[in-house]
Amino acid sequence: MELRRSCFFVALSVVLPAFAIAGDTTATPDWFPAPLTLPEDAEVVTSREIGSTMRVFRFATEHEPSGILEDWREDLVQAGFSVREPGTELEVRQIFFSGHGINNGQISVPQRAEQNRTIIEFDATLGN
Repeated sequence: MELRRSCFFVALSVVLPAFAIAGDTTATPDWFPAPLTLPEDAEVVTSREIGSTMRVFRFATEHEPSGILEDWREDLVQAGFSVREPGTELEVRQIFFSGHGINNGQISVPQRAEQNRTIIEFDATLGN
């Protein structure tokens, strides 16, 4: 009986931390630009590493994306990132940036998700 109990606690100590990481729907990846914070209702949809330098991060929110992108554009500039102004038709829907270990980054709002939630997407190529 004691061996079963010990095995149970060992298994629990392995499974619970893994569940906590997998179940965290608001964590940002380590490459995510430090001056940016996710909205409080953010739900991570995708967080992927493709090869050694490409990264994709998507989250859903009910917040209006125009305000988020406007604040983030200012935060990136103030933190010393290089921010390229998009064409006027895309001004509120995309941010192109680089700096602080990110060679080429883009934040975009590609679509409206279900249930009035907006998907905001980060694509980044990291520097070596």
